[in-house]
Amino acid sequence: WKISPASAAVTGPFAVCMQTTASADTVVSVATGGVQCLTADGTIEIGKWVQPASGTAGQVIAHAPTNVTSTPTETTIEAAAIDWQRVVGKCLGFADNYNTAAPTAPVDGDLVAVEMRV
Repeated sequence: WKISPASAAVTGPFAVCMQTTASADTVVSVATGGVQCLTADGTIEIGKWVQPASGTAGQVIAHAPTNVTSTPTETTIEAAAIDWQRVVGKCLGFADNYNTAAPTAPVDGDLVAVEMRV
């Protein structure tokens, strides 16, 4: 496992490190499912899929899937299939209030509650 680099092209599987680690560590504790708090690199609407951020390593942005037109080609279909591998999970909202009656969308720098895709 490694920190996701600043690239929208990174594909999973994805996990969240549960403790600080060093390069010499031989055991790493990670979470691969459930709801995890990640840092948003921009505003993310509640209910939208998220992917690794293209601008800031280790953060997430709203998923930007490839547009498959009404006349799909092999290239666009393959790109759409690869897009799904870039999905980290689903945005549930700002981490402080996602499980309340009035959740809010996270903005740049906020902790976002993400239901991890496993």
